[in-house]
Amino acid sequence: MPRDRRLSEFGHSIPIIMVSAYDDRVRTKALEQGALIVLGKPFSGETLLAAIRSALESSEPESGQEKGT
Repeated sequence: MPRDRRLSEFGHSIPIIMVSAYDDRVRTKALEQGALIVLGKPFSGETLLAAIRSALESSEPESGQEKGT
C-alpha cells in the first residue's frame, strides 16, 4: 500500500485512532492521511476512552440519515 494515500481512498469509513510515540510531524501526517484522532504516548485510560467515544460519535450518521448513505 502506498504510504501517502488517504485511508478513505481504500474505501475505509471506520474512524481511525492512532497511538504514537513519534513527534508532531508524524502525528500531523497521520491526520492528513485520514486518522481521526492521534494520541501521543503516554496517555491515560480516561484519555483513550474519551477518544473512542469521540470517534464513535463522529462516525454516527446525522439524524435522518441511514448508515452507508
